[in-house]
Amino acid sequence: MNAGFSGYGFWSISSAMGLNQTAGYMHVAAAMNKALTESQKDVDPPFQEFHKSNGSPLSTSYSHPIPCLPVQIGSTNSAVTSRVFRKAEWMSRTALRDMVGVAAGNPEEVAFSVAELFGDGRVLL
Repeated sequence: MNAGFSGYGFWSISSAMGLNQTAGYMHVAAAMNKALTESQKDVDPPFQEFHKSNGSPLSTSYSHPIPCLPVQIGSTNSAVTSRVFRKAEWMSRTALRDMVGVAAGNPEEVAFSVAELFGDGRVLL
């Protein structure tokens, strides 16, 4: 998918137990100055491809966790790459607070959607 998005991803343990981390694979994609409807049109084709894997025989063991356990959605931590913390920023408390404010954004700019993709042990590309 190349629609002007930038992002990053990582793997973690997929568990129905409460973790201080998003379960499974997480990929964050962002696009500046792009309307939500336009972004949704761009990501719909890959999601349709991922949807085809939902019919695999083992997908239910991934998508239906142990009954009665709440499944964590989203993340309780903030992900920031180490390159954000340059010496010039952490040497100055004011500069560091400004940088964190820019990285975090404000509530009016934030939208967080979680799409958990399940498969039968295959890596979905």
